[in-house]
Amino acid sequence: MRPGLEGISILVLEDDRDTMELFAGSLRKLGGDVRATSNAAAALDILASWEPDVILCDLHLAGSDGYAFLESLRALGAHRTTPVIAISASHPVIERERALQAGFADYVVKPTRISEIAAVITTCTTAA
Repeated sequence: MRPGLEGISILVLEDDRDTMELFAGSLRKLGGDVRATSNAAAALDILASWEPDVILCDLHLAGSDGYAFLESLRALGAHRTTPVIAISASHPVIERERALQAGFADYVVKPTRISEIAAVITTCTTAA
């Protein structure tokens, strides 16, 4: 059985438009309240007026990266404790360790199944 995401608000930050739309659409089908964007500046604009339960963030963004986004996010008082899940196709062992040390709540390796992302989201929002 796939985990349901009813009542969970999710911001998807992914610079590949096809992947962003796939993640956002699939998470909506599972009941998530999803907003999505392809760049860090737009994500910060969204976060100025919305407080999601969790953020799914690609580590390698065009013109920036997930680490810089996380640092900017943590500087915003309202989002200091929002769980941010890193997602990347980079070397899973090295990148996972770096992401967790930087303060990401979890790390998901691309390509992945939506059910895995949903399970990590559920775990992160239950623990928050």
